[in-house]
Amino acid sequence: LKLEFDFLITCAFGQFIPTKILKLAKTDSINFHGSVITKIKRGSSYSICY
Repeated sequence: LKLEFDFLITCAFGQFIPTKILKLAKTDSINFHGSVITKIKRGSSYSICY
C-alpha cells in the first residue's frame, strides 16, 4: 500500500499517529481539537482547566 497526499488533517483524533505516517505528508500535518492545551497532558485537558 503506497500513500501519497499533500496534507494530513485530523479533527479530535484521540490516537497517536505514527511518525512514518506524519512524514508522508508532502507539505504539513495539522490537528484540530476543541480542548485547551495544558502543561498537564491527559485525555481530557478541557476538564482540567475548569
